[in-house]
Amino acid sequence: MLCVHCEFDNPSGNKFCGECGTPLRGDAAALKSSPANSSLSDERKQVTVMFCDVVGSTELTAKLGEDRMHRLLNEFFGIAIAGIHRYEGSVNKFLGDGFMALFGAPIAHEDHTRRAALAAVAIRDAVANATWESVPAGQRLQIRMGLDTGTVVFGKVGGGQRAEITAIGDTTNVAARLQSEAPPGGIACSEGVATTIDGHFECRKLGLRTLKGKGEPILVYEIALRKKRAAGTAQSTLPLLGRQAEMTQVRSALDALTAGQGGILMIVGEAGMGKSRLLAETRQYAAGQNLAWVEGTSLSFGSTLSYWPFREVIRRCFNITEEDGERQSWQKLSNRMASLFGREAGEEMAPFVGVLLTLNMPEPFGSRMRAIDSISMGLQLARTANLLFERLSREQPLAVCLEDWHWADSSSADLLLSLLQLTPASPILFVIASRPEQAGAMARLERAIADDAGVRTAVRRVQLKPLGGNDVQRIIGGLLGGERLAQDVAELLSARAGGNPFYVGEMVRMLKATHAVVRDDASGEWRAASRIEELPLPNSIEGVILARIDRLEDEVKQVLKVAAVVGHSFFHRVLKVVADEGVTLDVDLAKLVQAQFIDQVERHAEIEYMFKHPLIQQATYNSLLESRRKQLHLRIGETIEQFFVAKIEEFYPILAYHYAQAQEWTKAQEYLMKAADQAGAMSANEEAFALYQRTIEVAEKHSALKFTPYERAVLDVKIGEAMYGAGKLMEATQYFEKSLRHLGVKLPTGRKEIARKTIATLIQCLPNWLATIYRNSPQSGEILSRERTLIRKILINQGWIDYFCNPHRLFLVTAIGYKIGRGDQNCGEFAVSLIGVGYGLFFLGRRRFAERCFRLALRIAKDSGDTSSIANCHVAYANCLVLMGLGTEAVENFISARELFVKAGDLGRATTTTRGLVAFYRELGHPQYRRLNQETNDQAKYAFDPHNASFVKMTNGRIAIWDGDYEGAIRELGSAIDIYAVTGNVSSSVSALCEMARSHIMIGNFDEAEKWTAEIDAIDLSLLRGSLATWAIMGKAQVLLMLAESGREASRNRFLVAAAEACRVATRYAKRIKDYGCVESLRLEANLAWLQGKRGKAEALWHKALIDAEQKGYKPVLADTNLDLGQRLGRRDNLLKAQALWAEIGSPAKVAIIQDLLNP
Repeated sequence: MLCVHCEFDNPSGNKFCGECGTPLRGDAAALKSSPANSSLSDERKQVTVMFCDVVGSTELTAKLGEDRMHRLLNEFFGIAIAGIHRYEGSVNKFLGDGFMALFGAPIAHEDHTRRAALAAVAIRDAVANATWESVPAGQRLQIRMGLDTGTVVFGKVGGGQRAEITAIGDTTNVAARLQSEAPPGGIACSEGVATTIDGHFECRKLGLRTLKGKGEPILVYEIALRKKRAAGTAQSTLPLLGRQAEMTQVRSALDALTAGQGGILMIVGEAGMGKSRLLAETRQYAAGQNLAWVEGTSLSFGSTLSYWPFREVIRRCFNITEEDGERQSWQKLSNRMASLFGREAGEEMAPFVGVLLTLNMPEPFGSRMRAIDSISMGLQLARTANLLFERLSREQPLAVCLEDWHWADSSSADLLLSLLQLTPASPILFVIASRPEQAGAMARLERAIADDAGVRTAVRRVQLKPLGGNDVQRIIGGLLGGERLAQDVAELLSARAGGNPFYVGEMVRMLKATHAVVRDDASGEWRAASRIEELPLPNSIEGVILARIDRLEDEVKQVLKVAAVVGHSFFHRVLKVVADEGVTLDVDLAKLVQAQFIDQVERHAEIEYMFKHPLIQQATYNSLLESRRKQLHLRIGETIEQFFVAKIEEFYPILAYHYAQAQEWTKAQEYLMKAADQAGAMSANEEAFALYQRTIEVAEKHSALKFTPYERAVLDVKIGEAMYGAGKLMEATQYFEKSLRHLGVKLPTGRKEIARKTIATLIQCLPNWLATIYRNSPQSGEILSRERTLIRKILINQGWIDYFCNPHRLFLVTAIGYKIGRGDQNCGEFAVSLIGVGYGLFFLGRRRFAERCFRLALRIAKDSGDTSSIANCHVAYANCLVLMGLGTEAVENFISARELFVKAGDLGRATTTTRGLVAFYRELGHPQYRRLNQETNDQAKYAFDPHNASFVKMTNGRIAIWDGDYEGAIRELGSAIDIYAVTGNVSSSVSALCEMARSHIMIGNFDEAEKWTAEIDAIDLSLLRGSLATWAIMGKAQVLLMLAESGREASRNRFLVAAAEACRVATRYAKRIKDYGCVESLRLEANLAWLQGKRGKAEALWHKALIDAEQKGYKPVLADTNLDLGQRLGRRDNLLKAQALWAEIGSPAKVAIIQDLLNP
């Protein structure tokens, strides 16, 4: 069945269009107008009549001919009928090249005049924008319309087969005459229409006109523009009372924005304190300024609705409406991105905006997005959002309003924290309305502001406090139409309300509705109808609301309750389907608006309502019996599925919520899983975790929904990946191990068990392994079962975690992965598993075997053509080359990997590769070190990736030490230590603790340094292997040597003994590798020998360190060794060499220390 709205061809049986959700009427409109099928009796009705015709149709027919004109009129009528049906009008009759339409009959609508105006504007715009194949080039099809509203007699005219239903009366005649007064392309209307739609449309006077059949001239208007009123705008007849100071702050922020200054405007207050009312005034003030205002609202059940408020914001930025299908939405998005950034950059960035909006994108964009992992996706989404909002603010100062932020989801909270960095330099103002909360999104925002001095200076805080007595009295007076409430009643009400304006308003309305207060006609004062002690004043806002609801007519009350289950805001067309049959919905909604329970708002072409306050919705919802709630939630879920077939992905979390509340567990589980997968794909890890957990809970409670072992393993892998993306490596390990157990693989955890199983696995794999390495050629591939493929994937993921957190098990994990997949050696996944084997060999000190593994893995990956695997192998081989002291080749592989990751859009791994370069360049003292580190800093600003953020903080701390900014180092290293505590990265955590202790020693805070050293002692360093162990233990040794030399004789020997043991262990590990750590261990041993009084041994070790550092190009250790020699032995030439090297590397602190030694 063809939809008259969007022309989507629907399968037979659909009640609603699968593309746009419009009800499919078939021939319903014709049936309604057919006398043979009508049992209507004549009646007087309030209606709005529309007349429309084609301008210059006679001349156009002469040019086109009758056939082409007939086709043109059919096209035009199709557009017109769609516009009329969209607003539930009916075509009463066709009149040659025009038609007459009615709104308010045969179906009554309280707002028939506004519906008629909406339809007229929609038809006018659609005709103006349409492409008419039949119209000659250079010509346009133009129409004109006339509207009048009033009373008509509606019923049958004529008899027999020629009978028809129509509207007779002066209103019909005036509408027909007004049509001829309209300019081409215009809509003329009467004063009655213009007055009724004021506030929704801009109408301009055309002047007094004498119409045929009218004795006196009438005032004629033209409907020019539709006024856009943002969703959430509350209508209030009362002025804003008691908030003058707050409104001054708001105006000041908006004025500053208009002048080009961005910022953060926080409107904070408890429920009912007037946040929405103040926002309405803010919106109204913003409408008169030269700025763009967009907004998004968090939902009370929105903790798992990833990026929900930002989806609303971005849709408004791109003018994507609820009626737009996937194709049209993508077209609007891609066109606007191209206009903002240029064709090439816009095409690269548009898919990431599409992911945020959950659009089903055309190929190749969709497959490109699916190939990007969660961490990279999070970085890309944040980066794209930053660039987008910054560019939009360049076009026009931009105000982004985020309402009910206390309900925001975790991903939106992360994104906002990323976007706040735009405010100092860009004309963008974030207006955040929220309750004060100790947890969740608002608490995170408050912490971020407290921690960032730059952001803190951009904040304006509007704290809504309880109103004073005078302001409460003025609100009461306003609600009573300017009349007074008796003083004793007013004082009681004021005391009970506690200065809460919403509470005051609700109580006054309740007292009037229940006739608990009555008007004294003599004095004009409202007084208690009985003794004041008997006034029914509930102690809570919810009690007041429920008392008001109880006074509603039963049908109206039921409509309100249905609406409360739909949500804080609800579309008319959804409510119409969900509400019970037989209700006069428009009349009931009008009564609810009049009683100030809900507001009517416009969101593009949709008719939408929203509760005046979240507390009204919550109280109404809570009043429903559970059985009724379940029934309504089920009906709502089914309605959403029916309405939004073409873009159902947007509604996965909402459908999961409604079906779960309905206890329709099969559907709930389906949409929970889909919503979780969707959240995981867009790096919304916290929401993904919560949704997956809920999916498991549903399955465990209902035996019919239980997962097979394989299905449960897949689910646990997804949870593990979400935990890994959130930086929670220990939690990720738990889920990866659990998923392996479902597949029959148990990873050992104890040290002895790991060793025993490693030997057994090595014996099993060794022949095939050696053959593969020495043959330097993979075996022919076989197709792995889905279980083995999943096991290999899990083990690869776990291998990356064990590299940092459990190196003892790394070799075993990667060897099992190799064994599982060795029958399929012609693929990228096998190459990546071979990388793990290489790392394991390196940690066991078998460098030659490891290097062969890395080279073979890289060749297999290249043969497979898998970009991600090739890049991963380049990174692994680069790390291997670094450990072998082959720096030039290592850099080439790092750069190749980074280029491949960037090309694939894998920003996360590209950043990881940059981190590898940063670490290596730091060891070399390379001048690129700081520049590349700034790149990782810039990346970290976009999104909080714990892996990147911890590295950035650690490196910033080390640079601060080189710069002599020890307080800054302590701040940065403290942040790194906090993140490592969550991720479980043992080796990096130890390194950060060592740098923290060093910083405290440098400022003479030895007691604090000892505390940090004690934290290092509490960590089992035997967990570490290879270079990770070397660097961690060397860091500890250096701290102990510095403490031993701190001048405190009482503790000197204790620290020297501990340092000697640390140096011994570090040297043992360092002998297995040839990197920076090997040279640094020599220098530390030399210092230990010096402090032990072994001068000869110390000099020999220093000279060996000098030779090795010179050969390998490790400038920092070369500079420090020269400094040691110069300082200990009084050699000026060594001091000068050290000073020159540190000046070249870029450490003003070291240069200054050496200068003091040169000039004592």
